[in-house]
Amino acid sequence: VEVEVNGNVLDATRAKVIAELQVKNGNSWIPVAIWTEDNNDFYARVSESHDVVKGHTYRVKGTFMVWEGSASETEYSFSPEITA
Repeated sequence: VEVEVNGNVLDATRAKVIAELQVKNGNSWIPVAIWTEDNNDFYARVSESHDVVKGHTYRVKGTFMVWEGSASETEYSFSPEITA
């Protein structure tokens, strides 16, 4: 799992990224593992690994947050679904 966020190097005062490995259960997605990196900088990155179960379907949800002083912006992204 690799997730990163880059804010504006001149303006960003904090960057945070959350990577959530999820497994499909019927029509729902269940969290399996969550990793967070929170920096007082313009950049944050998560690079982790986790064992998975063969035959199950997984995806990664990324949450990306950048601050400029007290103002912040948050975006979300999902990886493609992969069956182990």
